[in-house]
Amino acid sequence: MALSKASCTGRGLIPAIGGHVHRMFDEGEDDLFSLSLDDVMDDRPWTADELMGGGARPSSPNPALAPKPASAPTPAQPPVSTPASAPAPISAPTPTPRPASDPSETAAFLAAATEYGLYSDGVPVRVFCRTEDQLVRDSEGTTLRIQNTEQSSVLACTFSSRPQSGVTIVARYEGTGFALKAGSAEFEVVKTADTKAWLWCEAQGLGIVADTR
Repeated sequence: MALSKASCTGRGLIPAIGGHVHRMFDEGEDDLFSLSLDDVMDDRPWTADELMGGGARPSSPNPALAPKPASAPTPAQPPVSTPASAPAPISAPTPTPRPASDPSETAAFLAAATEYGLYSDGVPVRVFCRTEDQLVRDSEGTTLRIQNTEQSSVLACTFSSRPQSGVTIVARYEGTGFALKAGSAEFEVVKTADTKAWLWCEAQGLGIVADTR
């Protein structure tokens, strides 16, 4: 269609176009000036699509504001235990040794030992009975044997040497028919008289009256 001259004047086409453009500008004015501070400070030029789209740009995450990945928890270290110290071993009590020499005990043994035989702390254990027992000895004087007729009660002692006064000898003793634990020990010959020798073991409290004939 042909345009009239009037339409090309300020009242015609040009004013109409201008009004249309003005209305377009007015309609997008709010969106155009609703830019954020980050959009204004951006150096990159705006594209036509971004301007016509209301001034919105694709949002890009700020690396500084991005959440940091959670670090893996450090495994707990097992507690270090100190080994308990072992308790000190308990030693058995040491028996109190008898005195090396007790004159009173020796004197008690000499006073009580009047017959051949074996004594414990001055008390007769097995002694010679003249009406019921036999006394046996060897020619060397190193054996003492006391036995009854049935030989149901026997005391047998052997000496490492012939008993002599002031000499220490080893004597072994054992018995049958009465309470006596066999053993051996060192005896000191504390006295000799006539046909008898008194042997005393302080460590065990034992005494022997031997025949020295």
